Amino acid sequence: MKVVGKQRGFLPPTRDRYDQDSGAQGGLLIGSPDEIIERILLMHEHWGQVRSYIHIDTGAVPQREVLKTIELYGTVVRPAVQAELGTATVDELMGRTTPAAA
Repeated sequence: MKVVGKQRGFLPPTRDRYDQDSGAQGGLLIGSPDEIIERILLMHEHWGQVRSYIHIDTGAVPQREVLKTIELYGTVVRPAVQAELGTATVDELMGRTTPAAA
């Protein structure tokens, strides 16, 4: 992040900012599968969040760890979130109807 940030004119990241972004009110999903599940459910409860765009660092992390992260998200996190929230579409969760359903 320091190199890319410098290239793009961003301020260098600080430990305080990281702690804030990875804390209970932050937007980073960092932790065990259970912690990620809890954070996603809290985001949904507090902000009505219905989509998660997942970015995994592939530059500094060994491939086996990246693949394990993807596997855990697909086999543990997503099924648990779906079990809690159901399998409704984003439009249903947002109270909209899809053009096909109209």
